[in-house]
Amino acid sequence: MVDAALFAVRELMEKHPEAILYGQDVGKRLGGVFREAATLGEMFGDHRVFNTAIQEAYVVGSTVGMSAVGLKPIVEVQFADYIYPGFNQLVTEVSKSCYLKFTAVWQSQYCS
Repeated sequence: MVDAALFAVRELMEKHPEAILYGQDVGKRLGGVFREAATLGEMFGDHRVFNTAIQEAYVVGSTVGMSAVGLKPIVEVQFADYIYPGFNQLVTEVSKSCYLKFTAVWQSQYCS
């Protein structure tokens, strides 16, 4: 299963130069908790495969901003138990961003 995920990520990163992979310990030195990304760091460099702080909410939440500017972020959260802080970002922040964005546009057009 790890090999299948590695192959899929490699294929995406080859096809899309704007794709980046990041997470805890995924950079060249370690390559992820299961060492699945070790070859990706060598293939694509530090600017496309890099480490982040141990902060799942940041890792998941930052994908929204990166996507908004045209990047294709791929993140790794080490274990399923750690996904809940990131899931909180998706449920409480990201899911409302479209509503908040269009509310601000509507208010600027019709309320000023």
